[in-house]
Amino acid sequence: EDYHEIVDGWEKKLKRSSSGEQRWGLFIARK
Repeated sequence: EDYHEIVDGWEKKLKRSSSGEQRWGLFIARK
């Protein structure tokens, strides 16, 4: 599904930037 692809893409970005974890948390909170 598109959602799964988006999540997978975000996870890859998080591995490259620890600061992205905070953005990821806010992204989930909005959903």
